[in-house]
Amino acid sequence: MIGWFGGNKDRRLPEELGPLGAGIGGALKIDFLSREADTLGGTLALPLPQSGPFIIADYGEARLEASTVLSRYHDDEHPMIQVMSSSGRPGNAVEDVSFYQPWDSVVPAGAGEWCRWTGPNGLIGEPSFDADGVIYQRFGVTRNAPN
Repeated sequence: MIGWFGGNKDRRLPEELGPLGAGIGGALKIDFLSREADTLGGTLALPLPQSGPFIIADYGEARLEASTVLSRYHDDEHPMIQVMSSSGRPGNAVEDVSFYQPWDSVVPAGAGEWCRWTGPNGLIGEPSFDADGVIYQRFGVTRNAPN
């Protein structure tokens, strides 16, 4: 049977979440055409994110101070849309919208790998980080030599 001819007639829309009023399973249309135009003829260290639908798989929020709510919409591919607003509710003014796309994702497989990342001389907290040949210097991070 084809789905739209039968099945559950009581289909409810997902709950509207955050200042964008978008629910889990809903989609936001992302358009990076202006970013693409800004980078014409240049050489990028990171690829630009792809324009298209952003399917919401998860949502979370945190109150940063009395008048600011940070709302985050996640999809299954790891990008995130972060929205700053005064209430975190649909229809209220939005202060800022940012799009984040991770370069890479690492899940340590065991205690040894966790120690490599988070241990006393682990990669997290080093003054610099080598990401596939691109060196990032962290500001204000120094390491004391072991005694």
